[in-house]
Amino acid sequence: MTKLVNAADVTELGKYHATKARPAPVIGPVSGIIDTWLEADKKVKPKQRHTTHRIWRRLVDEYGFTGGESTVRYYVRAKKQQPKDTFLLLSIVPGEAAQVDWGEADVIMGGIQTRIMLFCYHLALSGISFLMGFPHSRQEALFEGHIEAFHQLGGVPDRIIYDNMKVAVKTILTGKERIEQDAFIHFRNHYLFQADF
Repeated sequence: MTKLVNAADVTELGKYHATKARPAPVIGPVSGIIDTWLEADKKVKPKQRHTTHRIWRRLVDEYGFTGGESTVRYYVRAKKQQPKDTFLLLSIVPGEAAQVDWGEADVIMGGIQTRIMLFCYHLALSGISFLMGFPHSRQEALFEGHIEAFHQLGGVPDRIIYDNMKVAVKTILTGKERIEQDAFIHFRNHYLFQADF
């Protein structure tokens, strides 16, 4: 009845994230060694653990490390301050939410390989999914997919979460605001569910 969501995913939205690691020519070649020592230190008494100075000294003596002690200190500090995974407990009640999206699949129809569009409907709590193939992803296919999913799974959720699919969204405004397609508004009002994009 509950779902765990990584808090880092929630709090990190909108922040800059590097797409690749910055080069570390001095510490890079010995970072694995340091990581191994730090990991091993977790299994010994605190007084037996490596200090930053001891790590630097061993690197110089055993591996010919040419970097400064401050470089090692900076690396070790960053390694120890890496955030631990934190989770927020989200409570979802039966029938509260579902997700809808389109996918593609190649199928054999009449002996010919054909690409079809898959209507993908996924219930948030139970994880039950419903798939239905269509020759296109137009609005009538979206509506038919919903109707079949509601029928097959025995009900309509309170809200359905979508990408910004053009068959549902006319205009994307700031934040979460959307101007929905008129036919889509009529459809969701008929089935009494809220749409989140």
